[in-house]
Amino acid sequence: WEGLVKMLPEAEPSLGLFSAEGGAFLGGHGMSEDARIRTAAGLSEAWDGTPIKRVRGGDGTAVYHGRRLSAHLLVQPEVAKELLGDEKIAGAGGQGLVNRFLIAAPESNAGTRLYCEPDPAAKAVLDDFAGRITTLLAALKPLAVGQRDVLAPRALPLSPEARTRWIAFHDDNERELGEGGAFHAIAGFANKAPEHAARIAAVLTLIDDGNAAEIGDAADR
Repeated sequence: WEGLVKMLPEAEPSLGLFSAEGGAFLGGHGMSEDARIRTAAGLSEAWDGTPIKRVRGGDGTAVYHGRRLSAHLLVQPEVAKELLGDEKIAGAGGQGLVNRFLIAAPESNAGTRLYCEPDPAAKAVLDDFAGRITTLLAALKPLAVGQRDVLAPRALPLSPEARTRWIAFHDDNERELGEGGAFHAIAGFANKAPEHAARIAAVLTLIDDGNAAEIGDAADR
């Protein structure tokens, strides 16, 4: 985390923490016993969208506004258990970093991956997706007036129909968080679920139309 923050004065205002070997991150200095709570707190603040702060005795204090960080880490199940089982950063009374990630653990398909010829239709879909993502990445970043590294993205509101659906989801989810509720055992993550849903809907909307003015009801489904 400290290395990422140190990059901010010179780096792009939108950074990515991506690795196909996420164990290198989880086993690195930033997640050591002395630093992991500090790292978890910093990543959580980045998820929340608050200004990123750096306070060091020798370097003074710096506050970075308008920065964004995306994270995508692939780890083996046994390595993931170490993070998921850490009560200080993942437990109900802990820092809550894990609740801010969308975690997937698909079953292994080893033994079923028999060779088959590529499907031209599937390639066309992948090519279309790659083209859409490339267009979004090539677009000019929405910067604050007079700034070269401070993002000022436009608002992407929910349509009236989508807002009604989102509120219903939020309230249904909230009712299950308390003692005896269906989500009580995972209350930390369930508490973040409505925001996760809205963010996913926004991403799907912009992939479909980078100039969309609002999140439609279909995106919420």
